[in-house]
Amino acid sequence: MNLSNLADIHHSSQTILLAGTLVAARLAPIIQMVPLLGGSAIPQIVKMGLTFALTLILLPLLISKGVVLDEIPTGLNYVACLLKEGVYGFTIGFFINAIFESLRIAGQFIDQVRGQTQSTIMLPFSKQRASVTGVTLYQLGVAILFALGGHLLVIKGIVRTYQTLGPFEFPNVDNHAFIVEFIIRAISDIIIGGVLFAFPVVAAVLLADIVLGLINKSAPQINVFFLGMPLKSAIGVGVLCLGIGILSDRFVDQFAGWMNRVDVLIEAMGPKK
Repeated sequence: MNLSNLADIHHSSQTILLAGTLVAARLAPIIQMVPLLGGSAIPQIVKMGLTFALTLILLPLLISKGVVLDEIPTGLNYVACLLKEGVYGFTIGFFINAIFESLRIAGQFIDQVRGQTQSTIMLPFSKQRASVTGVTLYQLGVAILFALGGHLLVIKGIVRTYQTLGPFEFPNVDNHAFIVEFIIRAISDIIIGGVLFAFPVVAAVLLADIVLGLINKSAPQINVFFLGMPLKSAIGVGVLCLGIGILSDRFVDQFAGWMNRVDVLIEAMGPKK
């Protein structure tokens, strides 16, 4: 093996290493934020390993498709590409993770109306207190989508991001107003969706409040306040258990529609043509 062959091998290995770093820079924030792939509940070492594994899988595919260039930009151009990949991955990860927050919002709203605002748990992975019902619904949604192959849809979406915007391309800045407005509208829909998920429980608790008010009016000697607290809590849990199947189906449908929105966002963040 002569020196020219060694130089070619060194150049190829350096190119693959730099390209793999760019691919990992986009994957890392997505895996960090999306619960179907990682999320905050997964140890960092596991998420790092998953990022490395997906990079090894995607890199040959991107090279074969011509997405990865033979000549990697160096210096400030490479740093700019690296920063762009991190911001792009963070945006996609944040947007996908937002759909799961609707379940957390619904759980917090349910605990609020049934008088269980003090019933919180300490999350060991985030060192923060959270709603019991919110965490339960959140993890239930993750489990259901994972069982139905939702993680595969997320991975396909990640592959589409590379087909739309390569590691060495920059998004169309002319679309920044549309992208910001699109994300704001989508987040507002998430809040509305969380309220709608909690609406059956809210309606049942409101009806219980009306009944308790009538009881208090007709029989003032009954301590409605202490009677209502456990009653509303039980009604909230009961209605939630009865409607958990409908809520799960609705969330799966909403997730499918949300992934279509992800496609729209990916296209909007594509390079200027």
